Amino acid sequence: MIHAGDSVSYGNIHPMDIKDIKGADAALDFIADELTSLYQSAGVGIKRSTAEVVTRSMGKFSRVTDAGTSSSVVPGDIVDTSFVNHYNENSVKEMDVEFSVGKRLAESVSGFPIRSMIDDKMMEALLNEGVETVRVFTTPIKADKVIIGTNRSPLMNQDWLQRLGYRELKGSLQKGVAFGDSTHIAGPESSMFTRYVYGPSVIE
Repeated sequence: MIHAGDSVSYGNIHPMDIKDIKGADAALDFIADELTSLYQSAGVGIKRSTAEVVTRSMGKFSRVTDAGTSSSVVPGDIVDTSFVNHYNENSVKEMDVEFSVGKRLAESVSGFPIRSMIDDKMMEALLNEGVETVRVFTTPIKADKVIIGTNRSPLMNQDWLQRLGYRELKGSLQKGVAFGDSTHIAGPESSMFTRYVYGPSVIE
């Protein structure tokens, strides 16, 4: 049986076509298979897990389609998927009860259970109880997984000093200032550029 995305003729398959039809994960699996096959055909005894290390770095980003209530991103931004997941899992903020209608409680308050939708009646009840602020779930970020080539993925690194060590000096500095990016100048995860700037003693 032929399924959507299956090859039905000879010729090269473009990974982006697979992504559009089957999704990013299927496209990354295809790239890993092709890399493994390519190296093995050249006599290099590469394991598929090695190719997966490469594809993992290519598929860890997402394009924001809806920023929700986040002030850190806007639609169209490409960010690390872990950032989106962390925000959505911890998307809670405290706000005045009078402005909380339409939100869901992030904790039980005055007998109202967690995740209860705040309506006008609940708002009045909370105000009558003397509750001025409540913790509510914010609107999550919506994003679609994207595939970034190995020549661009290092430039997406949140560590701005590592971006400086790769390319695009001006852009890395501008983005670092705008987003308040930081860098880890110590430890084994520090980049070679970091060691060049601060000296090898920084990782000791």
